[in-house]
Amino acid sequence: MRLVLSTLTLALVLSGVGFATTPAEAQNADGFKRCGDPEIVLVFMNPDLRVRDDGFIHASGKFFIQFQARGANAMKIDTFKFSFGKASGGLESCSTPEWVTGAYIKNYRADNDWRDGFFVPINTYNVGDGDYAAAISAYDKDGNELVRYYANAKVNNGGRQHGRDGCPGEGGKPLPCKDFTAPWPMILPGDGERLDGKTGLYIEVAEDVSEITATLNGKKLELAETQPPARDDDLVPDLGYGPLKDQPQSEGQIQSVVWGKAWNWDGVIRMEDVIKVTIKDLWGNVAEKVVHIGDPTIGGRVTGGNPDFSMEVDEVAQETDANGTAWWNVLYRTKTAEGIHGDLYLKGAKGGSLPDGITAKLNPNHVMMGGNEVLNGTIRVTAGPGVAARTYDLELVVEYLAGETRLQKMQPLKFIVTSTGVANETQEKPADRSGTDQQEVSRGKKADELAATDVPPAEEPTKKVPGFELVAILAAVGAAFVARRVRRDG
Repeated sequence: MRLVLSTLTLALVLSGVGFATTPAEAQNADGFKRCGDPEIVLVFMNPDLRVRDDGFIHASGKFFIQFQARGANAMKIDTFKFSFGKASGGLESCSTPEWVTGAYIKNYRADNDWRDGFFVPINTYNVGDGDYAAAISAYDKDGNELVRYYANAKVNNGGRQHGRDGCPGEGGKPLPCKDFTAPWPMILPGDGERLDGKTGLYIEVAEDVSEITATLNGKKLELAETQPPARDDDLVPDLGYGPLKDQPQSEGQIQSVVWGKAWNWDGVIRMEDVIKVTIKDLWGNVAEKVVHIGDPTIGGRVTGGNPDFSMEVDEVAQETDANGTAWWNVLYRTKTAEGIHGDLYLKGAKGGSLPDGITAKLNPNHVMMGGNEVLNGTIRVTAGPGVAARTYDLELVVEYLAGETRLQKMQPLKFIVTSTGVANETQEKPADRSGTDQQEVSRGKKADELAATDVPPAEEPTKKVPGFELVAILAAVGAAFVARRVRRDG
């Protein structure tokens, strides 16, 4: 792999100049070092490509990297660009006119449109296994580099010595070259907006896959495979720091190829819909991604994203009724001006799976709330035939973004089984193309029809706690008076 350095970086390397570390180079929470605007945080969205304890990102195969910009100056960003090359060996400075963070092919891959999120296709098969340096840079519309995040990376494709070493078996069969990196998808709308003028759902990955499933508000989608666009696949550096297409290039230097697979679902996608995509590649790596349409913490550029959130239950311990069912009333609350879009899960002890035979229905099954709001919810847990009569430790978990970190909050529950119910297996029908009401289909009755204090008689909880209901009512009224309407659609 031929390395092309900027003139200043090359001169400094050859002269053996060393640099003192500046405060801007301090390592952040994701393990990256950084130069540039302190009011911009770059978040690496791929969960399996974070810096590990050994100080390296570990990567293999082909994939999209996805970054997001957050902070007061995030809206200044117009373009994301990726640089890759030899490890820096400690030669680093954010004080020079041209930041020195590695001997790269500078900006040889780019995403020049923020509207559909920031995704850059990566092909580690271009190089042999070994240690490298990688950086992502954010530029404004005038080509000024606002911030750069950089780290060292280990490429491991099963012992390949050179980028020219072949990986026979392309075309639907697993490659002998190893791949341990999950096939992280682009989901539009959600990660951004569709730019092709079409409606409905679009999913793309930068490699071949063996399985894909997608749901809309819990309903399975019948996806149709489509042709993804050709994307940059050359080693031409963007030394002018402008969009690659605007730079003069020799004939044959710029190459574009179709990297992987794409799918459409030609149905209706609405604000506050929840889309979940699960993809398995040819090597068994699995990526699972959930996007909430309209969530202000998703997309390529985010100005906020630091909510404070709490949840309370009426009683931690609940006992089953004659049908093997127990109920909990839950009060969800945002405590700052920042709203929250969070995924809710009921798990077993220590975050594990629910015990066999125990099923749960959460209403709502995710929370979408503005700042300083409250939301009433319920949890219904049922013990099916064969579940032993004893106390089970469960956990109500909410997962949400706060700044650059995906957080979890947990509320312990105790499920006391004294009787069991009858198994109730139903076959889920696929989502209708006219759209899916995420409240009615995915969550049973709407939240405003099934509040924590107004459960229908046929499903009456065995325990009701008036004190909790009063707190919930007063909190809801107070929030509506001070802030705005209380959302009850979760």
